[in-house]
Amino acid sequence: MCDYQRKREIDHPGVTDGCQFGAAIHRYGLHNQLCIFHQPFPLGPRFKAGLGQPTDRVLTHELDNYIQTSKLTRAGIIDLTGIIIPIDLIIEDIGDNHVLLDGAKIYGNIRLENMGKKACIHMRDISLSKNTEIHISGPELGDVIITNAAFNEFKLDTKEIRGKVELSNVAIPNDIDLSHITVFGPAHINGVKVGKINFQNSTFLDSCLIENVQTCESILAQSSEWQNFTIKNSKIEGPINFEHGHFNKNFHLCHVHCDGDIDFSQAHFQQMTRFEGLTSSRSFYAANSKFIKEASFSDCHFETDLLLQHSRFKSSVALMSTEVKSESEAKVEPIAIAKNIHLSDVTFGGDVELHNIKITNMATFKKSTFGGGVYIQKCSFERQLDCFQTVYDQVLIIENCDIRHATFENAIFGKSDDWPKEMIIRSCTFQYKTNFESAVFNMSCAINDTDLGVACSFYNAAFINDVSFDGTSWEKGATFVGTHFWKDARFAGHVKADSDKEVASFESVTFRGSKFKGRAFFNNRKFNDTTDFLNVEFSVAPEFYNAELHSDISFRGAEFFDKGDAHEKVEAANAYRVLKLRMEDFRNRSEQGRFNMLEQRAKRTTDLQGWDKFLSWIYDVTSEYGTCTSQPLVALSIVSGIFAALYLILFNIIFLDLAHNQFFNMLVNSFNFTIEQIVHPFQVWSGRYVSVFDLEIPTAVKLLASLQSIMSFTLLALFLLALRWRFKRD
Repeated sequence: MCDYQRKREIDHPGVTDGCQFGAAIHRYGLHNQLCIFHQPFPLGPRFKAGLGQPTDRVLTHELDNYIQTSKLTRAGIIDLTGIIIPIDLIIEDIGDNHVLLDGAKIYGNIRLENMGKKACIHMRDISLSKNTEIHISGPELGDVIITNAAFNEFKLDTKEIRGKVELSNVAIPNDIDLSHITVFGPAHINGVKVGKINFQNSTFLDSCLIENVQTCESILAQSSEWQNFTIKNSKIEGPINFEHGHFNKNFHLCHVHCDGDIDFSQAHFQQMTRFEGLTSSRSFYAANSKFIKEASFSDCHFETDLLLQHSRFKSSVALMSTEVKSESEAKVEPIAIAKNIHLSDVTFGGDVELHNIKITNMATFKKSTFGGGVYIQKCSFERQLDCFQTVYDQVLIIENCDIRHATFENAIFGKSDDWPKEMIIRSCTFQYKTNFESAVFNMSCAINDTDLGVACSFYNAAFINDVSFDGTSWEKGATFVGTHFWKDARFAGHVKADSDKEVASFESVTFRGSKFKGRAFFNNRKFNDTTDFLNVEFSVAPEFYNAELHSDISFRGAEFFDKGDAHEKVEAANAYRVLKLRMEDFRNRSEQGRFNMLEQRAKRTTDLQGWDKFLSWIYDVTSEYGTCTSQPLVALSIVSGIFAALYLILFNIIFLDLAHNQFFNMLVNSFNFTIEQIVHPFQVWSGRYVSVFDLEIPTAVKLLASLQSIMSFTLLALFLLALRWRFKRD
């Protein structure tokens, strides 16, 4: 008989005689442990409570002040509420009994072993030693509830928790170990002070809420699985690691401060994902992760990197600030990302929004694909925005941003069958080089009221749809070498709202080898330095109305076809007249004459009719409106050849009797007669004229010779006029 049984026999004679205890309480020597062993026997009806009625409960009185109340059954309750134990408490083979330790005072360790799936542990307002360790084991557990307690370490050695987990206002200087566990009910960790929380390889089949964590060294949750998951209003002194985590429902990280790395690499977010008010003094990793629904980063602060490379966003993603309203005014605080943001080789299925972000180092979206709209507003990229080889299927809007250096090289804007979408860059400042080389703009493009920095390059870019650079300026120059504009291209400037601003300007700019298939607008544009249109093709007359051109402007080798896909009728004559007058101001005679020629050609096709149109055409064919020196000479040679042939034919007919043995002489004489009409025009009408044929010239031949003289004289005059124009001195 154990000591406890002896005491029961003394206090209650005959009660234990022949009794089968559902549980027996055994106290070991030296007052170091209190053990309760569960036996696989039901209570017999002979054990009676104080009222003498059969019961399944055992009521024990104080046992040396160690036990106040206990209720022991095989499938009932072990009620140690308010118990006072200065030594270790060990309860073995608990089975499906509930263990209640609410209000207990235990100064040793607690070990609850072999608990069943219906067993619940309640430790509310329990008083423990700071060195107490709690170890709960069993293949399956029910509820685990611990509140308002402070102890050294907490470990659950189980595979499943069928009920809920609640740890509230608990101080544990070491760890909370919830690793390799499946939790079926909700989990709530509130107001704890812990060393670290370990969720590694655990599965939570209901919601999990972690809030008001005052101190925590780290949260480790690699390869864990969650439903609704929230961490809010907490401070984590070390890393947060959810690598390979799987979140089946909504995920929310709200107002969390972390002094270590935050790692969600290769995580899977099935529903809405929100990072709100998150601050980190280290890096944020989410590389190779999948975001199925909306994802947002709002009012966040990252001291180093935001790394999302190779991730997949199938719905919208937003990086934005939160509006904070005070009593006096509404303020918008930006996200501050102090170093890098990496989103390279990422697939975004929905919209992407970056709002009020500050990035002090690199921001890269290299080789990423954006399936939805991209909205970048009020952001600051203090080093580089790298969008090399990115693909934008829908809208791209960049507004009110400050960007030090940007590259969109080999980027593709819009699908070829989705042209109504737009690419807009508006009211932005690019401080240094901006690179759009070999980019393809399938959607309409508007880069307006923007400063494109020190050097901007659109080398070999292709604008398939309309493009506008209205109000945009280039501080140190722009390059459009080999650029193709398949539809209208606008480079117009305009006076800003305040009078201190000038019209938008170019410094040096080159369009060498570019092709404008639609309209080209340079209205109100100011060109402050060298402007190069070498070998440019204009299918429609370029428009420079009210533009300020630099004297070092060249259209050498440029071609003007006056045809193309223009949405509106172009007054080509007026457009060329503007350029003619500008060239006249620069005393550039060759270009002035060239634009005069283009003006006259445009007039001939639109304004002139009948005889005037014919004369204009003759003037163009023979000398390109007095600007070409070679063309009159070529025309003169052709005219002379034609007339020599006519003379040969006429003279062979008139002087047939002399021609049968003198054809060669007739050929030479015809040529000589032709030259005579150039050197001595109209001399055939002189009475003293003797022809090379030594015969009287018929009137018909005289009339033909007079026509030749007129045409030859005119062509020679056009040659001399073009020669004088080319080398005219002002």
